[in-house]
Amino acid sequence: MTNFAEIWGNGGVRPPAAANPDIEDVHRQRWREAAGRSDDDTLRALADDALSDPSIAPLLAAMFGNSPYLSQCLISDLAFARRLLKDGPDTAFADALAAVVDFPGFAGETTDQVKARLRIAKRVMD
Repeated sequence: MTNFAEIWGNGGVRPPAAANPDIEDVHRQRWREAAGRSDDDTLRALADDALSDPSIAPLLAAMFGNSPYLSQCLISDLAFARRLLKDGPDTAFADALAAVVDFPGFAGETTDQVKARLRIAKRVMD
């Protein structure tokens, strides 16, 4: 089981309750389905662990029940969600920024490739 408390120990601060429990349930189910489609056993385990871990489950519930945009970002990019949950927001943000700034093939990219990479970075950094 993943130890989320190292990164996400909340110091007694609770995230807001889900404003829409029905939407929270929908996003929770979509999270499980997305993880279930993964070929990565550790990713599937991490997704399950996160939903039941007392350090991270309340944060996921708040996102799933209050922010369709953040929910979609996590569900559609489980690899990023893994980095965020395991390494913390500062590391995930630094990695996303480095992917934009320090990209060695930047000069050879087409405009569409640059736009796609920037959209991914925006979603990750939001």
